[in-house]
Amino acid sequence: MAGGTMLSNVDAKSTAFLDEKHDAVSPASISSFDNEEPTEEERATLRFVADKLPWSTFLVAVIELCERFTYYGVSGPFQNYIQRSYKDPSGLPGALGRGQTSATGLTDFFLFWCYVTPIGGAIISDQFLGKYNTILYSSYIYLAGTLILLLTSLPTSIEHGAGLGGLIAAMIVIGIGTGGIKSNVSPLIAEQNVPSSLT
Repeated sequence: MAGGTMLSNVDAKSTAFLDEKHDAVSPASISSFDNEEPTEEERATLRFVADKLPWSTFLVAVIELCERFTYYGVSGPFQNYIQRSYKDPSGLPGALGRGQTSATGLTDFFLFWCYVTPIGGAIISDQFLGKYNTILYSSYIYLAGTLILLLTSLPTSIEHGAGLGGLIAAMIVIGIGTGGIKSNVSPLIAEQNVPSSLT
């Protein structure tokens, strides 16, 4: 019963409110159905409704998701990969056997490099290529860096001494690719939302 009493009180209040507003509404303010733009009163009183996002927004977001997935998937194992040796007697995974200091230094260099290169990516995008082309070319560069890392981390490459040089080259190339993607994805997503009229 308490719920029914509350509901009747709300109905009574809303009816009284509508009666007050009904007297204040002019026919000119209701005629916005014929116009493209809403009236000032409608802008002030109507609730705001979010617009739909175009599919291109989600496509760009998926590209960023793939880039971040690859970045964290590659950078995570670097410490063990660099620190421990290939076929370590302790059974721990590794490849280069350079020790903890070298592993920490190279891993920190990679993190630093990936956070500095977006400055260059933004400049290239704004001055020369545009956001879309910068992301496209940077994706190819990123892919090349990942391929370098893959090929130089094969057991044959490690046994022939190509592991360290390939790792450093891959870090540099992946960092350049990261810079071009990371600096342009968020602005490109924002540009995909074209505001519609206030109807």
